[in-house]
Amino acid sequence: MKKSLIILLTALGLTGCLDKDEADISLDVDVVVSEPEAGRTSVVIPIGVTKNEIGAFDVTLTVTPGTAETGIDFVGENQIITLSGSKQTIDIEFDILADDIYENEEYLTISISTDEDEVDIDVNSITLTIEDITPEPTVEFEFENATYVEGVGLKDIRVKLSNADQNNAIEIPFLSSGIATRSINGTAGDYSLSTDTFMIPAGQLEASIEIDILEDPIKEGGETIILALQPPSHGLLGSIVEMAIVIPGDITLNDTGIKMFYSGSGFQDEVSLDYPDQDASLGLDTTDEDEFDGHGAFSFTKLDASGNPLASNANQSCVLDERTGLVWEYKDPESVLSNPGGIEFNQFITDLVSASNKETDDPEYMPYPYHSQHARWQSRSYRYYWFNDNTDENGGSTGAEAKSMTVSGYPISWNCAYPNKLMGSYSSNNNACNTKQYADYMNELGVCGFKDWRLPTIEELRSIASYRHDGPVFDEIYFDDSVEGQYLSSTPHVDAEASAWCLDESNGRAQLCNKQLPYSVRLVRSPQL
Repeated sequence: MKKSLIILLTALGLTGCLDKDEADISLDVDVVVSEPEAGRTSVVIPIGVTKNEIGAFDVTLTVTPGTAETGIDFVGENQIITLSGSKQTIDIEFDILADDIYENEEYLTISISTDEDEVDIDVNSITLTIEDITPEPTVEFEFENATYVEGVGLKDIRVKLSNADQNNAIEIPFLSSGIATRSINGTAGDYSLSTDTFMIPAGQLEASIEIDILEDPIKEGGETIILALQPPSHGLLGSIVEMAIVIPGDITLNDTGIKMFYSGSGFQDEVSLDYPDQDASLGLDTTDEDEFDGHGAFSFTKLDASGNPLASNANQSCVLDERTGLVWEYKDPESVLSNPGGIEFNQFITDLVSASNKETDDPEYMPYPYHSQHARWQSRSYRYYWFNDNTDENGGSTGAEAKSMTVSGYPISWNCAYPNKLMGSYSSNNNACNTKQYADYMNELGVCGFKDWRLPTIEELRSIASYRHDGPVFDEIYFDDSVEGQYLSSTPHVDAEASAWCLDESNGRAQLCNKQLPYSVRLVRSPQL
């Protein structure tokens, strides 16, 4: 019996020596997190302790950057963590940083290790993947317009990305057009370009188109270069994809258009000795005999909808004055509204719209009759109120805002109209027949490739007036869209706050027009004279 007890105790003692104290720890699973839109966001990496019989021990956490970069894409560092409890979870925080770079998903590796032999590590390494949310970059010009004098030489036209592309160099082709002539392989011209495409390197935000503005011996008016970006090899086109470069010409003042001499009783080709030193003896009209580009010494060029020059017998969208460099609006044909028979006009339009929305077999159905009036929003028939809310320019009175269009989607009144909601160029901003809103809409559409249209000064209006005795004030070929009455200028009267200067189409005289009444307008663009 004594011997058996000794054997049992010995066995128990040996068994106790064979059971070691242990600890079990593990990382969790791979983690995928989206990059924050701004600033930083935190992600928690848990270290789980499922068993601990050895007390406190140290674990080394190691962060190994992969494609993700420390301090740029994330914040996290190697560290030693002391674990002491059992069945616990230790959370390790990492900060994920926002950036404005279009890139692939990035990753880093997180691993744990220990020098303790009694510690068993189930999962010792995981991957933290950062998904990119930055949108694909868009490319556009930095500015819509620039002005360079003739012969200034090389200029850089900057093109920028909305955000960098980390992985791809972006190739961007572009087109050039406009009134100015491009020099190719050394031929005569107004400007030259060494290439029709350029590159923005990967990770960069901008590049430049190099253009050489050349000198030429020709005395001429202002010219334009239109640069238009084409779809890039990567990314998308932004909002400013066209840029207009203006080269001011050898700007001069137009002559009067008077080529005949007064004799005392009428007009004749030769000067009378009794009436010497007349206007017809002086100025450009005495030497310029070409009539194809305008009467007398006037020199006009017709432009198409993109600002390109046209033949003198073509249908124009705008007119360039080669002498002054001014570009003038050309008006649409006449557009007349019928009388609603005493009913309030907006109610009249409301009833017409309502009738046009009925089923075609409804007895009250009637097609909307004024689509052509909306489409011809530049009609020569339309009239506008003088309005300028800039106190530095309006002479003390803003004029009349005339917000009279209240039928949603159908901007039309007795004085003017704009495209309605069924038309591609519709704008919900149009609700008034005033000069400011009309100019704003011209610029919104970029008529003839320009976005700096404005009401002309009285001197600019007078610059295209011909004072010959036997013809119209405005050239009958280039401004055959003219109508009877007064054309508003931007020039307010010095003393009469409620009046602005305007030009009478019948005689070319400057006179005052009440800002509270509607008149014809012809907008202009380029630096003021």
